[in-house]
Amino acid sequence: MWCAYAFALLALVSLPSVIQSLPDLGPQPLISWTAQTFLQLVLLSVIMVGQRVQQESSDLRAVADNEILTTLRELNQAQLEVLRRVGSTPRAGALD
Repeated sequence: MWCAYAFALLALVSLPSVIQSLPDLGPQPLISWTAQTFLQLVLLSVIMVGQRVQQESSDLRAVADNEILTTLRELNQAQLEVLRRVGSTPRAGALD
């Protein structure tokens, strides 16, 4: 996020010259400055931070899902073993 703040300050350096040109050239320089300078510099770094946060969240979800599925598989294996010991056989393919 510090990069976004630095880029915002960098973009604001050129803003006074854009504001001075408004009476002569109209709003076009301000629109160009906003689109080409400020939005590109600042929003790009904000988007990158957001993507990193989403990736970290996705990684944590994947680890949690893996742990749950591993636990369920172990429980399934234990249930199959109990059924085999008591002599009951599940239908083929029902629990594997």
